Amino acid sequence: MLYTAKGTAALLVPLASIAAAHYGWQAVFVIAVALNATAVLMALFVIRPMRCAFILGSGGQTADVASEAVAAGV
Repeated sequence: MLYTAKGTAALLVPLASIAAAHYGWQAVFVIAVALNATAVLMALFVIRPMRCAFILGSGGQTADVASEAVAAGV
């Protein structure tokens, strides 16, 4: 995880510096909040159903089982 964070920082710090120079630091934080919200939504609506389908071992019925598991609150 440490190396992933370093690689991400190496790519995003220059972009954040450009955004801060043009729009101010508030824009950098707004972008960070938007990316965090996107990560939350993906975790809930993409990763969670995939994980449920994997745990249940549904085989070819991945979408049906995943949607049922999400509806059941698993």
